[in-house]
Amino acid sequence: MKERIILKRQNSYEEQSNSDMKSLPKKKRCCYLGDFDESDMRFPTKPVKILQKAKEEKMKKNRKLKALQQQNGKLKKRVASLQQILKEIKKRSFVTDAASDVLELSLTGPAEQLLKRTQVGTSKEKYPDELRAFALILHFYSNKAYEYVRRTFSTSLPHPATLRRWCKTVEGNPGFTHEAFIILKQKSTEAMSAGKKIICCLIVDEISIRKHIEWDGDKFSGYVDLGTQLDNDCLPPAKQALTFMLNALNANWKIPVAYILIDSLNALERSNLISECLRLVFDIDVEVTALTFDGTSVNISTANSPGPKIQEKDMKPYFPHPITSEKVFVILDVCHILKLVRNTLASKGSIVNQNGDIIKWDYIK
Repeated sequence: MKERIILKRQNSYEEQSNSDMKSLPKKKRCCYLGDFDESDMRFPTKPVKILQKAKEEKMKKNRKLKALQQQNGKLKKRVASLQQILKEIKKRSFVTDAASDVLELSLTGPAEQLLKRTQVGTSKEKYPDELRAFALILHFYSNKAYEYVRRTFSTSLPHPATLRRWCKTVEGNPGFTHEAFIILKQKSTEAMSAGKKIICCLIVDEISIRKHIEWDGDKFSGYVDLGTQLDNDCLPPAKQALTFMLNALNANWKIPVAYILIDSLNALERSNLISECLRLVFDIDVEVTALTFDGTSVNISTANSPGPKIQEKDMKPYFPHPITSEKVFVILDVCHILKLVRNTLASKGSIVNQNGDIIKWDYIK
């Protein structure tokens, strides 16, 4: 009888202990300060652990704050020396003196905006007009200079693909014409649906225009204009219009795609504009296999800058496409070459050919 009573008491004790264990809160992993709550304060060891975690969190925040302050100081120093960056890209021969002057005129506020965009949470904000103009002008003049400034300011400047969308203009303003690319995209889509691809020749020509500044009712026109919407009366008056036109090789049409008003451009800047045009045309699935322009000295230098060798011996009349690396052949305009030969013969009086025979202007006379 006594053994039964003892056994019942033991069973009751076990049931009570099991129920007490179930009523206790489950043990949880507390790795961060936010994992603790008020119920944890009932245990004697938890406040010590909470205090330890709070100190660790504070040390992490202080280190992060110090790193951000150092980064902010470096960025301020970079922005303060934006003029030095322009001098640096000029020193590295990324841009010419004329291009540097235009870039300085566009610096009415980009330095402050570059600092603002490097701060946390502002990378998705809309780019201000001043920064858009500065980025477009810098990219127009030199890809290398643009990548250098973009890398220096932690990609605060937009990606070149964004610039290609910006530089398309409407209503016939200088720049790459938006309507022309819409038509080209339609023609490309129609050709691809028929199992074909549009192949074109890019024609670049320079037209002299009269220096003249005129008020058109909205703004003054006649200054250098790269299609970047920079409005500044300190810009030099334009002397030429540089035009770009696509001529279809497997279809019967040609269409102007861009023009810019310039004072002067060197061979590297012209080459950069041609590469930009090739990229834009590639984006709408149109293939350019040839480049044609006059045989002037600046155009010969432009053709030679991407890699070709337009010369008498060991001629290499092509350069790699900036995206596909396919060959783009340089074909000098035949009519202009004939004019150059005629003018040379007329001014010199005679020319000796490769066989030693004399060709005289008197015979043509």
